[in-house]
Amino acid sequence: MTDTYKELRSITGRKVRLLWDATEARPMDKDIRDLIYDEMKKTFTAIAVVSGSPMGLMIAAALCASTGCPVPLKFFHKEDDARRWLKKF
Repeated sequence: MTDTYKELRSITGRKVRLLWDATEARPMDKDIRDLIYDEMKKTFTAIAVVSGSPMGLMIAAALCASTGCPVPLKFFHKEDDARRWLKKF
């Protein structure tokens, strides 16, 4: 997984915004959550989470629940709203 983040950074040469559709997200082990948290700081400027399911929103929220999120993160029900918010970053 860390290779994916490293490759993204090497392609763009900078941090990027992420639009994450968490509708089908599944619970993650703590080790995976910790890894994603560490990579978020290095890779993203902001994260917009869109989900059509309450479970997806809960899983995305759990990613930053215990330590806070290292980048701006906001939840949306509509992709258009998420895209508008990401343009601020």
